[in-house]
Order: sequence, then structure tokens, then C-alpha cells
Amino acid sequence: MTPDELFDTIADDLAPRGATAGAMFGKRALKVGGKAFACLKGDDLAFKLGDGTPAHAEALALSGAELFDPSGNHRPFRDWVAVPCTHAAQWPRLAESALSIRQLEVAGQRAGVPVCRDTHAGRGQQSAE
Repeated sequence: MTPDELFDTIADDLAPRGATAGAMFGKRALKVGGKAFACLKGDDLAFKLGDGTPAHAEALALSGAELFDPSGNHRPFRDWVAVPCTHAAQWPRLAESALSIRQLEVAGQRAGVPVCRDTHAGRGQQSAE
């Protein structure tokens, strides 16, 4: 299965939980409540797992995984981990974790609870969503 085909399968599987296909930085993305939680860039699928969470640490520990740098300008998003297709078997589980985390953030925003924004690692700048 190609990365695009697996992305489509994951999108279909998560649709009943509110996930929709969209775009982020011109790349295919999965969103909930208009907010991205996964982004396909080349043969890597990046997941917003939250810096410091167990899911983030587990994803980063995978061989070849790294912080997601959508611009390629050495300004990675610290909350996002790009996981190569060599670990595609992990993508559905990571997508479910990222969806759950993003749903909590979206629910908190609707309730007026402040949440942390994505920032570039070490730069303190807000990222585009």
C-alpha cells in the first residue's frame, strides 16, 4: 500500500470520529474541527502528538522519525513528529492518538479553556494551522 493509499484508509477509518481530509501547507492533511492533526509530506506522515507526551516520545523513538519541518528550513514544529513510511504499520495508532489529543484541544477552545499553540522548536513563534 502506498503512503497515499494508507492515508486514505486512515481518513476513512477516522471519519466516524469527526476527522475530515483537507490541506495544510499545500499537503494532504487530516483535520478535526478545522484543526490539523496529521499531514502527509512525501512518504512521511506527521502527527500532532504534543511535545512531552508519551505518544510523542514513542513516535520520535522510531527509526527515521523526526520533528516535523514542513518548510524544510530547519524550523520544526516541536509538537509534531514526522514518521517515515517504513513505520506505516504504526500510522493508524498514531493517527488515533493525534486525533484524540486534537479533539481535546478543540473542545477546550470551544469551552474557553486556554490551550498551548504549536510553536517552532526553540523559536516561540506561532505556526499556521
